[in-house]
Amino acid sequence: MIKTGANVAGVIVPALASLKVVDILDSTQSYIDSVTSKVIDGYLEENRRVVQNPDGIDVDGNAKALEDDLDSYLAGVEGLEGVDLRQLGSFLTASDSDNLLGNLYRMMTDKGHVKWVCIDHYRSTYRKNHQEAFEHAVQVNGGSYEPQLGQVVIKLGSKIRAKEFFNALAKARGVDDLDVTFDWECTRSDLKAKILAEMLKTNLTLTTLHSYSDSIGSNRAQVLSEARETNSTLTNLDLAFHKVGSNEAQALSEALKTNSTLTKLNLRFNNIGDDGVQALSEALKINSTLTDLDLERNKIGDGGAQALSEALKTNSTLTNLRLGRSNIGGDGAQALSEALRSNSTLTTLYLQLSKIGDNGALALSEALKINSTMTDLDLCKNKIGDNGAQALSKALKTNSTLTNLSLSGNKIGDSGAQALSEALKTNSTLTKLNLHFNNIGSNGAEALSEALKTNSTLTNLKLDENNIGSNGAQALSEALKTNLALTNLDLVENNIGSDAAQALSEALKANLALINLRVGFNGIGDNGAQALSEALKANSTLVDLDLGGNKIGNNGAQVLSEALKTNSTLTDLNLEFNNIGNNGAQALSEALKANLVLINLNLEFNRIGDNGAQALSEALKTNSALADLKLGNNSIGDDGNRALYEAYNKRRDPRQRNLDTF
Repeated sequence: MIKTGANVAGVIVPALASLKVVDILDSTQSYIDSVTSKVIDGYLEENRRVVQNPDGIDVDGNAKALEDDLDSYLAGVEGLEGVDLRQLGSFLTASDSDNLLGNLYRMMTDKGHVKWVCIDHYRSTYRKNHQEAFEHAVQVNGGSYEPQLGQVVIKLGSKIRAKEFFNALAKARGVDDLDVTFDWECTRSDLKAKILAEMLKTNLTLTTLHSYSDSIGSNRAQVLSEARETNSTLTNLDLAFHKVGSNEAQALSEALKTNSTLTKLNLRFNNIGDDGVQALSEALKINSTLTDLDLERNKIGDGGAQALSEALKTNSTLTNLRLGRSNIGGDGAQALSEALRSNSTLTTLYLQLSKIGDNGALALSEALKINSTMTDLDLCKNKIGDNGAQALSKALKTNSTLTNLSLSGNKIGDSGAQALSEALKTNSTLTKLNLHFNNIGSNGAEALSEALKTNSTLTNLKLDENNIGSNGAQALSEALKTNLALTNLDLVENNIGSDAAQALSEALKANLALINLRVGFNGIGDNGAQALSEALKANSTLVDLDLGGNKIGNNGAQVLSEALKTNSTLTDLNLEFNNIGNNGAQALSEALKANLVLINLNLEFNRIGDNGAQALSEALKTNSALADLKLGNNSIGDDGNRALYEAYNKRRDPRQRNLDTF
């Protein structure tokens, strides 16, 4: 067998050609052949007589001698084979997560010998035992394991528990996403990250890791980066809120230079500073797999932004970059804009709360005129005024890729809104525009309404907290009568009043596109509720209606109840903070007995007592659609809670048992 089997390695490791490692064996074959050829030939010559002439010979004795000699021979070449086979084993560990050769599974015996078993036998015995041990480790730590999703959520309360769990995890299969919390105090010698590191070095299936702790230690990221270099499957590493500093960031950057699997790295809310960002930037110039990098709130200044800018000029894989809550200022925004002129992969850039001002907005607008990949730009709370808004508006007239622009919490005013409205008349790609809290007033709303009459792409418009008043809301209502694209409109806290609610009602009767309308905290009263209820009887597209904080009272609840009896599309209705009492709750309960579509009803912070709660409980017994009823912060006592609880338990579908009364 040895003579015809070509070489010792071929006997010990069968079917290697199927794994495309012939080149590796070729290099070991000649070495083993040169050392063992004479030994094998001599051994065969010495025993040929026994094989060919068994008569008159002590066969048992010679067979025993043959076995002893072969054991002795194999023991003699064990050192020669060990290095090569260990290298081969390392290759197979990296390239074949199941360690399969043909239909065999390679394992080691207690004495350190190689043992091959049928894969079916392995799955039914060894792997089953490992999996059971792992599931037991999850259970004893109070964790949860979803085998079909490969997700584990667990809290580890001590170093011993952690080691036991990670030892079990290293042998388990089918774990892709690990969410682990360390819940004990430790010193530098009891570093929790070291435990994670050992796990990463041995587990070969994990792709996502989220780890949380307030006291991991100063070397946590460095230890993890070292482990990351040896784990060949991890794609998502979450180190948010881990007190990672510049030194740890530098260690991570070294790992990123050679790593070929990690695609997402979350470092938000740490302290890496400009030095850490510069190190990561150097890695980005070489790394070819990372697509998502979150550096929000890391004390990054314009120096860090400039370093990232240089990396973005050559990097060809990063698509999402978050730099929010930083101090990059106008100079940092200028540097990033230079990179955006040539970068062809970045699609998402978040710069909220980064103090870029009008100058930064102006620089970015110039880049948007040239850039052809950016789709999502967040500039919330950056002290951008009307000048910055006007510059961005000019860019929108020529840009053909940006779909989401967020300018929330700036000071663009009515002139900035007017400039943006001019851009919307010609822009054909923007779908989401966030102008929350910008004091655009009625003039700004009126300008935007003119754009909505012709724009055919914008689907989401946030205008909450802009003091647009009744006139602004009425102007928008006129636009809604003809607009066929807008699906989500947010007008919360704009003091529109009942007259504007009447105008919106008329618009809803004709509109065929809007599915989500938020008009909470606008003082529309029961008259406004009456008008909107008439719209609900005719409208066939609205799905979500927010009327919270409008003081509609029992009368408003009653008229809305009548509409709910016939409406066939509304699934979400928010009536919190509306002074609704028992009479209003009773009216709504009658509607729920007939309504077949409402899924979520929010009645929190009203004046509903036991009688109203009992009426709603009767409706729950027959209603088969409502899944979420919120009744917290009312005046419901024991009797009302008992009635609701009984109705809750009698619901046949567990998915319809989400009841909040507290």
